[in-house]
Amino acid sequence: MPFRALVWGPAFLLLLPIAALALFATRASGEIFDHLAETVLAPVLWNTLRLSVCVGLASGVLALPAAWLTSYADFPGRRFFSWALALPLAVPGYIVGFVWIGVFDYAGPVPTWLREHAPLVAEHFPRVRSFGSAVVALSLSLYPYVYILARNGFGSVGASAFEAARSLGYGRARSALAVVWPAARPWIASGLALVLFETLADFGTVAVFNVDTFTTAIYRTWYSLQSLEAASQLSLLHLAIVLLVASALNRHRGRSRHADRFAGRRTPARVRLGAKGSWLAFAFLATLFAFAFLLPVAQLFYWCRENEFRGFEFSLARHLGNSLALGAATGLVVIAGALALASARRFLGSSFPESAARFATLGYGMPGTVLGVGLMVALTWCFGSLYAWPGQAVGSLLLGLSLRFFAVGYKPVASGFARLSPSLAEAARSLGRGRFATFARVDAPLLRASTISAFVLVFIDVIKEMPLTVMLKPWGWETLAVRVHQFTSEGQWVEASAPALAVIALACVPTWWMGRKGEA
Repeated sequence: MPFRALVWGPAFLLLLPIAALALFATRASGEIFDHLAETVLAPVLWNTLRLSVCVGLASGVLALPAAWLTSYADFPGRRFFSWALALPLAVPGYIVGFVWIGVFDYAGPVPTWLREHAPLVAEHFPRVRSFGSAVVALSLSLYPYVYILARNGFGSVGASAFEAARSLGYGRARSALAVVWPAARPWIASGLALVLFETLADFGTVAVFNVDTFTTAIYRTWYSLQSLEAASQLSLLHLAIVLLVASALNRHRGRSRHADRFAGRRTPARVRLGAKGSWLAFAFLATLFAFAFLLPVAQLFYWCRENEFRGFEFSLARHLGNSLALGAATGLVVIAGALALASARRFLGSSFPESAARFATLGYGMPGTVLGVGLMVALTWCFGSLYAWPGQAVGSLLLGLSLRFFAVGYKPVASGFARLSPSLAEAARSLGRGRFATFARVDAPLLRASTISAFVLVFIDVIKEMPLTVMLKPWGWETLAVRVHQFTSEGQWVEASAPALAVIALACVPTWWMGRKGEA
């Protein structure tokens, strides 16, 4: 019974906001929803779907050549780019977005200079607050998901696979197409799935570029119309789209298997590119790294210097402390839940815990606005207010973030458990050790690397997360991401530069560590 409770605990907590949304939506005012259906629903649905498709395609176009070059080619700068191309994961799309608007909007320095020196070019200068700009900004911030996983997938194919293909008369190019790409396809699909879920959940980037999606519609319905009932109905529609996408991806994964029969410790020899190929590869990767990381960070530094670094003050230190505490606390809660669930799955050994685990990890596919509305409805229903007792709002925010990113921490931990030999636990049990002692003495030391990786991933996501924190935070309690949102919503790009740089710095260190760890 205790192990079954451990299995269903995270799943039950995630079920609460979903059930609250379903029950509260039945109380919605027909007039408000009819108004939303007539004026908002169709364009919001269209923008959400096409944004997801476009960002997924663009991320693949950017990431796959980069992953292939750093895995199988040899050229000057390869070792640097192999880990540096993961750094844009530390730059959220909403930061890339407001940097672009501050530089390329009508009143920005680039259009102003063009109007003075090249009026003909200025007349045809593209509008930066557009759907296309949102696609590019999100793609530059999300492509590392595909890049990291695709590089791992390419590296999972050992030299024996190439040797087998070459022995059949295949050339290098044909061997790659016949062996490497099929073996890496599940990894690539997993990276694209993360990009799709992040795009469906994005709020900050689309809000900056004035692109109406489900996340912005839910937030405005709750904030402007003050209608939790109508926001619940929109949240259920959005959740239905997310579940359809997740179901389609699961069916695809069910038909795909990691082709690791030829995997080995030896990797195929890298192809040394000629002079022209080396320069082309270097130029492509350098341009990608510059637009995704260097230019946004350089512009933020310039604004901070222009503002005489006035943003770096005591209030920023307080916001920094709140972000650190929230990221660390969420990471610890998620790791504790992930270890408990994975341990229960291991000891129960049936399909029952597998189903519970799949449901418990659905939170990552739920946008922050949807989960935020669901938790607000559930807590208001249970306690009458989000602030019924001291610390309730912070606890609610911690619960929401833990449910949102539980899958991020659980999957590395579950993978670590999958690599453990059952004979170790059986040997410990035969010596009279109980389940807890076996976990503490045998499993925990072997899971240290997986646990640290899971904590780092959760920490990065919490530092960057915006909509859920904006909706559930206590009054007067702000994180760096919330501070960025407050400034950018008022068009104060220069003032937003200091907290934005702090967000990047906090997320950059663990991202750099992960990139160096996976460097080939």
